[in-house]
Amino acid sequence: MSETPHHLSRRTLRIFSIDVRTTQNFAKKLESYKLKIDNQREFCPNFVEYGSLRLSTTFDPVIEVAPSNHFTVTVHYSWAPWAVWKKPAQPVDISFDPQEILADTRTTREGLREFQKIYKKIVVTVEVLPDHLPSVGGNAEQSQSTSGHAGQLSSASSDAGQSPPTVGGTGRLPSTSSAVLRACPRFRLLVIGKTGVGKSSLIQHAFNIGEVHVSDTTRGEAHIDQEFIAPENERFVLHDSQGFESGDQGNVKIVKDFIARRSNMPELRDRLHAVWLCLATPHANGRLLESGVRTFLESRRDILGNIPIVVVFTKLDLLAASLDREAFDSGEDIDDATLEGRKTSALNEWCVKPLQAAAGSDILQAAVSTEEGYENTIARLLEITTTNVDKYINEAALVAVMAQRRNIRLKIEGSIALGKKRYWSSLASSANFAGHTLWECLHVIHTDIIAVWNFEDPHCRLSSQEFRKEMAGMVGSLEGKPTADPNRTFKFGLSMVATIAGILTPLAGPALPVVVPITAGIALVAWAYTIYQKSHDVLRQFMAYIVDLMCIMQILFLVSPQGPVSPETIQLAVRAYSESEAGKDQVHSLIRAYEPSAALTRAGRDHALEKIIKLINDHRIEPEEISSLRAKIPNLDKLS
Repeated sequence: MSETPHHLSRRTLRIFSIDVRTTQNFAKKLESYKLKIDNQREFCPNFVEYGSLRLSTTFDPVIEVAPSNHFTVTVHYSWAPWAVWKKPAQPVDISFDPQEILADTRTTREGLREFQKIYKKIVVTVEVLPDHLPSVGGNAEQSQSTSGHAGQLSSASSDAGQSPPTVGGTGRLPSTSSAVLRACPRFRLLVIGKTGVGKSSLIQHAFNIGEVHVSDTTRGEAHIDQEFIAPENERFVLHDSQGFESGDQGNVKIVKDFIARRSNMPELRDRLHAVWLCLATPHANGRLLESGVRTFLESRRDILGNIPIVVVFTKLDLLAASLDREAFDSGEDIDDATLEGRKTSALNEWCVKPLQAAAGSDILQAAVSTEEGYENTIARLLEITTTNVDKYINEAALVAVMAQRRNIRLKIEGSIALGKKRYWSSLASSANFAGHTLWECLHVIHTDIIAVWNFEDPHCRLSSQEFRKEMAGMVGSLEGKPTADPNRTFKFGLSMVATIAGILTPLAGPALPVVVPITAGIALVAWAYTIYQKSHDVLRQFMAYIVDLMCIMQILFLVSPQGPVSPETIQLAVRAYSESEAGKDQVHSLIRAYEPSAALTRAGRDHALEKIIKLINDHRIEPEEISSLRAKIPNLDKLS
């Protein structure tokens, strides 16, 4: 390729849409694709399907790529059942150079520019916005100015004879989560602590990721500005700093300068959202605070402003082991309750009191361990952090909820908070949904919930058309008379575990067999393609979809403690919810018995929202239950 003109090297590529299709090779069935920028930023789009040979999506907001970056479209496909001679299908990586696209695009519909690449009989078409068109997904004025443009795109991109439902996108129904993530795509966390204090392990467990390459052997001066973004969880960015040695003011200054720089940045996405100061839990009345730590804490209000800092006492399990050993050495036989009381007393004397004497009684603190049996300690740390982030910036707190993967309560409450911002609060009104199909309306609600739960889902299975159809098919069975006793209560978590155990108990082989989906496909979701109309039946369908999906997300959280979600675990969660006494039948019966306000007024909408929240709260799993519930599930280690 010839040398790129200088003016192109300064332009940003703004990806408006990506279309993936196969050529005349009908043995391939396209499953999904994802977009990766320089092996750091990764996007799993929500697709419009055109049969098995084409996938297409419009990005809201547009994806911006610097000319110096490369990006890759990774296409996942499967062979047709009759292609038995083929080797197992492997993902295809198709690489793009933004400068090449900027130099070699052609103008298409509505002034967009198009670039096409063919690789191994797969055709990828990238549409980009030229400089004179505004980026989509911006403020209200931008949305209004591009809405007509988007409507023409919708009709222009449909194959003849096919009218698949539009999926999110420009000028249609932007998800609430996309607006939040546009302002703050990642929760930005600074972790401060000495080598060996357990920072890496804490981050791994809190955000459910693999290796964390924090600067455990190098002073913080070289690394505090470095951003660590885990490929398994893009919703948080980590900054690492070494702890404060006794008499060493150098690193205190480095941290103070870093916080000052970040605090003055104009964009929320670039500012610091929280700080964890990690200190090893002392044993036998050891010293807790070095002079550098004390200096930092004494001036923390001037340094941090509204940014919350949590002092984290790590390796709590070692304190418990030390107390247990002392009792054993003395010949004392103590029970668990007595040991727990001594641990609380020791924490108070050795950690909390010295900390509050130096930093004041309002200093946030939590004691944690990453060892088995201490999962609730990390859940509590995350709750303290997000609650206090929420006091000064709501968007960052919502993204913190998305980023964490340890506290199920935060996931539930974050989903409710996001839903109340827009779509859940207007289900009984056509204000947001006029002119859209029910499928489009469900699409944005589904997208918002999936965004909050933020499972590791590299193949985009939870955003796929198949899973969305599965959920819509489940809601399609809402018809009928109330059958459940509204006064009969079940413990949701225990009921799910009992059902899962019944499904998995016969399992004797090395892996979980594929569970047959409970729905029969598109025939059951025809209702979702009708245009939205304000009615009691439609309201009940929306209520059922939300509560069903929230319950399945909880079950999936329970059976997927680590690693990416698999088709088997998703289908297991769906089946468990469908078969459990506290599951689908009970929820749907309660919704059928619900009588919305005769006039779908503001009061009626508020009442419907309260009913949705009550149903979710009546069918929820608490963080304190997770460990014991998982222990009751047989073969859980085979669900990966």
